[in-house]
Amino acid sequence: YFVLSNETVNLIKKIRQKRKIDIVVSTNSLAATDNVYAYAMLYKDKKLYIKDLHMRLFELKPVPDDFPHFIEKKLLTKNLKSKKGAAFFNRDNEVVREYKFLCIHAKNFVVDSRWAWVGSFNADIRSEMINTETAVIINDKKIATFIKDKIKRICHPRNSWTVAPKKHVPVITEVNDELSALSSILPLVDLWPFNNVTCFELKDGFEPVTIFDEGFYDHYESVGSFPHITSDLVDKEIKIRLMKTFGKIIKPIV
Repeated sequence: YFVLSNETVNLIKKIRQKRKIDIVVSTNSLAATDNVYAYAMLYKDKKLYIKDLHMRLFELKPVPDDFPHFIEKKLLTKNLKSKKGAAFFNRDNEVVREYKFLCIHAKNFVVDSRWAWVGSFNADIRSEMINTETAVIINDKKIATFIKDKIKRICHPRNSWTVAPKKHVPVITEVNDELSALSSILPLVDLWPFNNVTCFELKDGFEPVTIFDEGFYDHYESVGSFPHITSDLVDKEIKIRLMKTFGKIIKPIV
């Protein structure tokens, strides 16, 4: 889950003053998250990441088109003895599109296509009991490229939504930006409930472009801040909006 400390935000701002860098982030959408509290902190800071830090942010779809490529082949077949309900795939490895979801729990990043950082996955007792993290830094172009290609695949429109500023609407956009900015500097709480960035889906027949491309809104259409949130999951959305309000208090804990 992508939650940056104030120190990290300031560091990125300083780096941007010295050199041009492209920062691409792949994380979970609300529909694909198993941790609503962590996602709420991402939702609160989306404007900061997109407009101020000029990042490219992608949110994983709950059932990405390339799902079979992300899971070990032996795990793709439905366990017919399971009492927990249908899995994503039936006995013939056909996708079962009911509400189940894939989520990212990897902590990896690549720098300059050369350095790879692979973090722990909280699968060990130390991580579970005392919440520590470990990581391995690898100086190897081959490994870095392998991980980078995996991340790029997850970020593809087949598998993720693109996060970008909402399309400009005269007066409404300016008012929203001003109220959002004023609310963000209030102590302890952020009372403005709306976010001026949202998720976008690539239109049929169009090629992917970055959010900084002049033709972005011709290629993509808005799908809202919380795409694929069905009526039985609306409590997730309510929690997110409430936690955005009190995010300044909650973020240090998360």
